[in-house]
Amino acid sequence: NYDYHTIDLHASYSKTIKNVHNFYGLAGYQEEEAFYNQLQGEATNFYSDAITTLSTSSENFKASDQLYDWATRGLFGRLSYNYDEKYFIEFNIRHDATSRFRKEDRWATFPSVSGAWNVARENFWAFKDIVSQFKLRGSWSTSGNGNVGGYYPFYPTINTSISNAIILDGKFVSTASLPPLVSNSLTWAKPTTIDFGFDMNAFKNRLE
Repeated sequence: NYDYHTIDLHASYSKTIKNVHNFYGLAGYQEEEAFYNQLQGEATNFYSDAITTLSTSSENFKASDQLYDWATRGLFGRLSYNYDEKYFIEFNIRHDATSRFRKEDRWATFPSVSGAWNVARENFWAFKDIVSQFKLRGSWSTSGNGNVGGYYPFYPTINTSISNAIILDGKFVSTASLPPLVSNSLTWAKPTTIDFGFDMNAFKNRLE
């Protein structure tokens, strides 16, 4: 059984003033939640090959299950401005949470900023008939990765099993192993990216 639901809401607004000032804004909300539940049984040596059920088998009965859930929630926004398709700047921000971390380490903020200059729109550009766009761009951004260490990485878990090497009173014994060390401040991985580049259109946009 796998249940999953998601909510994705966003609204945007754009405005142009005097044909040169171009504004754009975006705000939104995202949510995901998933629940997984599995139960499995198996056995061998069926009394009849025509009816393969657990109750019509005689050996090696086994049962197993798996259960987990997870959830994420996030707010995001964007604000951008460009002047006469010549100068560009954009700000982005996300504020996200995941159930994979403890409550005090669950939320994190990820900003970014980018800018560009279309040199080909300047009056001094001498190659307008050949190169219609030559846009220099750069950006700095942070992003988050919450998929680290499984579904509940902040819990020290004890693994249990049946030992095939130790017998007490004629039975194999159950064993438990020490849990691994768990960080008390485990939270988002936060890679940072710095990017530079340019866009160019030439020969009446036949070359991009």
